[in-house]
Amino acid sequence: MKLFSDRALAILNMLIFCVIFTVLSGVILALVSSHTRQMETNIRRTKAFYVSEAGNVASYDSFRRNVAFSNPSVEWSFNAAGNPTATKPAAVVSTAGAGPGGTTRINSTTNYVMNW
Repeated sequence: MKLFSDRALAILNMLIFCVIFTVLSGVILALVSSHTRQMETNIRRTKAFYVSEAGNVASYDSFRRNVAFSNPSVEWSFNAAGNPTATKPAAVVSTAGAGPGGTTRINSTTNYVMNW
């Protein structure tokens, strides 16, 4: 006499495989989500770095021309051809101070979390 029928073993195997694949799909979904968040953070940091560099250049130029510094506008969205369609003002904090040897030191920073 059999303890389990063939149909019962087939259903049990199917349930085991369903549970295993459900757990694996959950793990893969968590990994992809984590990677996407990390990639977005890296994109924001890169954008903020270049905005800060643009703030340095704009601040230096305004200091050289003896005019008031204004925050630079950054291209924000692009069309399919890669041309900018909208700009966004970036909040850049620029400071000028005395540098070594009577020079002027200009430093610009921006917050990548708030700006983007």
